Amino acid sequence: MTKDEALLQAIEHDLSHYHRQRMARLQGTCIAKIIAEKSKEQPDLVLVEQLRAELIQLERNKFNVAITEQEVLQPLRNRIRANKT
Repeated sequence: MTKDEALLQAIEHDLSHYHRQRMARLQGTCIAKIIAEKSKEQPDLVLVEQLRAELIQLERNKFNVAITEQEVLQPLRNRIRANKT
């Protein structure tokens, strides 16, 4: 079994946990970007609003594991298939 196949199997085994963890990590990154931007002397308010909108979207996506299926698992499956040929 290759590393990619092992990773795919591990993610599929507990997809909901992996998805929640991934969304939480993305939310944390987004919050850090908002804090960093707001702490600047001249914050870009348009960027702050874009980041807030992204944060809201991430909150909505928290329970939709199909997003991780599409963004993580499908490309991984494609890479595994490509490496086998």
